[in-house]
Amino acid sequence: MDEVRRRLAAGQYAQAARACEDVEIDGAEASQNEALWEVQIACKLIAGDTDGARFSWKRMPDRFRQGPQVQALGKVLETLWRRDFAAFHREKGGHPWCQTLQPLMAALSQEVHAQIEAEIQQAYSTIALQDLCALLAVSREEGIQVVERNGWTLDGDFAHVVEAPAQAEAALPENAIHSLTKYVVHLDSSK
Repeated sequence: MDEVRRRLAAGQYAQAARACEDVEIDGAEASQNEALWEVQIACKLIAGDTDGARFSWKRMPDRFRQGPQVQALGKVLETLWRRDFAAFHREKGGHPWCQTLQPLMAALSQEVHAQIEAEIQQAYSTIALQDLCALLAVSREEGIQVVERNGWTLDGDFAHVVEAPAQAEAALPENAIHSLTKYVVHLDSSK
């Protein structure tokens, strides 16, 4: 568990999930430690590995699934699996999380917000501010801050989403173009 704690302290959630799996594979500690399973599932969700979190849930010993923390975490997992973000916010906020899970749920909330904002940027050209606030479970003022932070424009009650600038394709260096030209000329001359 020391490796798990170290990874959590560093904010390395994907690596913390892998460290939990290593403890799980070792066997003895995983069969006695409900918190290990909670941390593993939460870290996988933070890392965006919903499938992995589901598989961890299915591998978890049945006796651990009865605890209130695990039940609440299972509901959060289900909402993210169904991509029901409104239900995610209800489930996440509707449960008093233990000291171990509080920072993980805060990190998960930030990741889900970032994911929702990215999806809005891809899928919408205009979105009602009320709908944006509902998706993010934030107040109108916080919704306006999201609009400003993303460089979108606000026109009354609608946010006009500005598409993120596309990453410019890396230009080939001149020597690579020269080598490629020589290769094509060689192929043409060998016919």
